[in-house]
Formats: sequence, C-alpha cells, structure tokens
Amino acid sequence: LSESVLQLHVVTAVMHWVMDTHSQGSVLVFLPGWQEISSCAALIKKDVNLRCYQIVTLHSTVPPTEQRTAFQPPHAGRRKVILSTDIAET
Repeated sequence: LSESVLQLHVVTAVMHWVMDTHSQGSVLVFLPGWQEISSCAALIKKDVNLRCYQIVTLHSTVPPTEQRTAFQPPHAGRRKVILSTDIAET
C-alpha cells in the first residue's frame, strides 16, 4: 500500500476511536492536498459506522460559503470531521 492509503486508514481509525471514547466533539484532519481530501472523504462515506460524521472540506477550490460550515456547529445528533490542507490553518 502507498503511504497515502495508509494515512487515510489511520484517519478513519482515529475517527472510530473518537466515537468510542468521547461522547461529543469534532475531528480536524490536515492532509497534503485536494486529492487526499477527496479520497479521505470518499473512504469516510463508505464506512457505515462513520455516517454520524458531517464531512466539511477546506481547500481553495471549495466555495467560501461551504467552507464557513467548518465554523458552525454540526447538525443535531452528528459530529463533524474537517478535512483540510495545512494552509487553512493560517
């Protein structure tokens, strides 16, 4: 497996751990670029046990209105996972 694939599986493993050990909270994930963000979002969507997560992507190609959802609380009964490049940190 390539390094990127392994990292994405680590992300979903951490998300499962957060669900199992914390009653609430969100997960912020920094990824190298849009390809990894898209791949990670697709992997999360395939996992039926992670459907409680609302996926938010932060990248220059995502419209600002969509990116603002990162700063809003998740929908009722859901958690939020923010998939972002490290540039969004600034």
